[in-house]
Amino acid sequence: MRAASRHGWVNMPASFQEDFTVTSLRSRMTALAIKYALRPRLHHQHSPESQRRALELFARMQWMPRHVAVEAVTLGARPAEKLTPEKSDHSRALLYLHGGGFMIGNARTYRSFAAYLARACGCPVYVLDYRLAPEHPFPAAQLDALAAFRQLGTLLPADRIALAGDSAGAGLCLSLMLELKAQDQPMPACAWLACPFADLTLSGASIGRNRHLEPLLTKEWLDICCEYYAAETPRDHPQISPIFADLSGLPPLLIQAAGNDLLLDDARRVHALAKDAGVDSKLEVFADLGHDFQTTPGFVPEAGRALAMAAAYLKIRQ
Repeated sequence: MRAASRHGWVNMPASFQEDFTVTSLRSRMTALAIKYALRPRLHHQHSPESQRRALELFARMQWMPRHVAVEAVTLGARPAEKLTPEKSDHSRALLYLHGGGFMIGNARTYRSFAAYLARACGCPVYVLDYRLAPEHPFPAAQLDALAAFRQLGTLLPADRIALAGDSAGAGLCLSLMLELKAQDQPMPACAWLACPFADLTLSGASIGRNRHLEPLLTKEWLDICCEYYAAETPRDHPQISPIFADLSGLPPLLIQAAGNDLLLDDARRVHALAKDAGVDSKLEVFADLGHDFQTTPGFVPEAGRALAMAAAYLKIRQ
């Protein structure tokens, strides 16, 4: 295939797409709101509890789409929310692992986004409240994700379950699949990784290169998240930083990244490692957008488009 660039068309591998579409007014407004209203409250000097409250307040600004039922459930002995669209294919399901640097976020803060995802996918979406650091460092979140996937596997065949996650949740999806492989357990049908946080050593060059472009993340905040989550475990442990793992044997991956994201190089390196390991991996990079732009599909057109592309990918492979 060929991909568009600002300077014309260039040949690109079929597994890679780069989108240089001019960003919308709504995406620029959202980036400013995040930069000046949310980022100061997600500060490495603020307590985890304070940051969790700030994210919950910000989440209330997002509205719910219609015709999606919300149900509180238990999954793998952890609280979760099940979001089911009005016309749902109950022979498929999606397990969603939320972002937040392993430190903040929950099913409630992701309810609106998950509802849009459920409508787009046409199947139930389960958002897991896995345990958070620093109260529960590695491997608590991974164990919770593993237990949740196993319980879903008692309801549906593994190849009818897809994984998805953003940021730390996307990294957790990779860790979960690596653990399933290590235990010779059935794999999910596929996984969608949105702006994955996959290198807790923070060695990606984009962390420095994009520091003046990214509206949400700072290196200092990422560093404290890594400290809380890794605790006594080395940050380059492959289950903590999947960028250092053998990715062979994983199911098909759709990786979506943002051009202004501090973690852009995490996505690119995961894709390259997966391709080298023989995994069916596709990378889509959306230029001039910040970390986790996909989580605002009700307001930002680019987020809605990314979500539609991801849903189409998941439907084909489940």
